Amino acid sequence: MIVGVAGLRRGDEARPPWRLITVDGSDGPLRGATGGERRQRDHDGAWTALGYVYETRHQPEDAIKVYRKAMQANPDNPGFVERLSDLLIRLGRFNEAQSEVETLAEAAPRDARVWLKLGAVYYEQKMWERAADSFRRAVVLEPSNLRARYFLATSLMDAGRDDDARGELERILRLDPRSVDARVQLGFLHGRGKRYDQAIAVLREAVNIEPRRPELFLYLGSAYFRAKQYDRAVETLKEGLSLDEKQKDLIFQLGVVYEKQQKFDDAVKLFRRVIVLDPQHAEAYNFVGYMYAEKGQNLDEAVKLIGKALELEPENGYFIDSLGWAYFQQGRYPDALRELKRAVEKAKEADPVIYDHLGDALAKNGLEEDAVVAWEKSLQLDPSADGIKKKIEEAKNRLQRVKRDSKAQQTR
Repeated sequence: MIVGVAGLRRGDEARPPWRLITVDGSDGPLRGATGGERRQRDHDGAWTALGYVYETRHQPEDAIKVYRKAMQANPDNPGFVERLSDLLIRLGRFNEAQSEVETLAEAAPRDARVWLKLGAVYYEQKMWERAADSFRRAVVLEPSNLRARYFLATSLMDAGRDDDARGELERILRLDPRSVDARVQLGFLHGRGKRYDQAIAVLREAVNIEPRRPELFLYLGSAYFRAKQYDRAVETLKEGLSLDEKQKDLIFQLGVVYEKQQKFDDAVKLFRRVIVLDPQHAEAYNFVGYMYAEKGQNLDEAVKLIGKALELEPENGYFIDSLGWAYFQQGRYPDALRELKRAVEKAKEADPVIYDHLGDALAKNGLEEDAVVAWEKSLQLDPSADGIKKKIEEAKNRLQRVKRDSKAQQTR
């Protein structure tokens, strides 16, 4: 199965830049000892300097040990806690950083930067509501801090609180009418709510403000795609590629549009180009493999390509569906049934295409009653699928004939 769109979704470009809320080699606002004695300050400074040396030498474990020893030597100095928490955040060890930053928040509840850090730690652990609460505290302390408001909106979006997130993003735009990042997130929200015209409008504004950013053309092109304005999508994506011809997400998305326009060969060329640029691009392998499977062409290669996608993402239910469908097209019906059952289990959400494929495989394995159940589930998820209605009707007719014939034989 082929999935989704490269743009209009939260990618790395939209992730909050946590590096902006950690200190570098200089002392932060919580630096220094509280005892006031020069000897203690000098001692603390030595610990800090040693830890910093280890950091600059890319010896983070040694730096962590130094900061922990320093905290034991002088528990009254929150600067050590800050150093340690910042290092853990930069290392992506958010679970370890949590208790340290919570300690900082208790020691400095009026410091907005501490609440930003705590929000980052919660966010990376998918504690969306806690993250939003922490970022909101930062906003209360510094209402003009646009970064805090942006992080708050991001957390609200991930918590599924789209209306609250939208309100926060609109407040950012009132404070900074040229904010591109806020517009991108608004575009994502509108797209998620299927308000494609509004998504297109706000993303077009973003492109007009910063016309040299290729990824903005990706987001706008994706919005056109979702709105089924395929020609405009192609035009927009090509415009982005004129800025960076090796931007793999733009190339991939253009391939997605071509596939929808039934430009099979053009789409395959683009997906293969993505694979050359990024041999770890699982979706590109899956896309080509599934397209071959759908057409019943190059089925051995299709299985290999989808297998490569699954090497990269072995638990991806949509890729498993692709493999099952390729097996089906090869006539390997037991293998197809095995994989399609697994696809149903692994898919992030119930999907009509997967259930349709499962129904076909069940039918080919002589399990027509189960096939009807699968097709009915598919139809429930997508009531507009007339082809599945026909399958169900034909299968039920066959089952009724079998029952009639069986009864007739019993009465003889």
